[in-house]
Amino acid sequence: MADQLVTIERYKFQPQAETARIALEQSGIPAFLQGLFGSNTGLSTGITSGWIELQVEPSRVAEARALLERTPGLLWEDTPSDANLDDNKCLACGAIMPPQAKRCPACGWSFMDQPVEEAEAVDEDDADEN
Repeated sequence: MADQLVTIERYKFQPQAETARIALEQSGIPAFLQGLFGSNTGLSTGITSGWIELQVEPSRVAEARALLERTPGLLWEDTPSDANLDDNKCLACGAIMPPQAKRCPACGWSFMDQPVEEAEAVDEDDADEN
């Protein structure tokens, strides 16, 4: 049967591949994952050393591809290598902050300047009544 299947998408992570497969199955399109077993390098994380191929029958390729394209998150999307820099941006001005910086070098903003909301004090008399 594997000779009769067409790969319509490739995934690096098992959870995303499984989600896409299940979405197709729920829409009545039989789908299969190839390359899933034997390539797991992160046993509990679903990280593989290769790609997981999502496959369908040739007669269902257009239908399956259309479903994947119109459903956010079902297509594999490569992220740029600097995508993790968003975590190091100043929340006030957007400048890149060095990893250990306590203040933004561009505008001086800091989490330390932000007020901390205090929990409401519970009056002991009120607590005894409940």
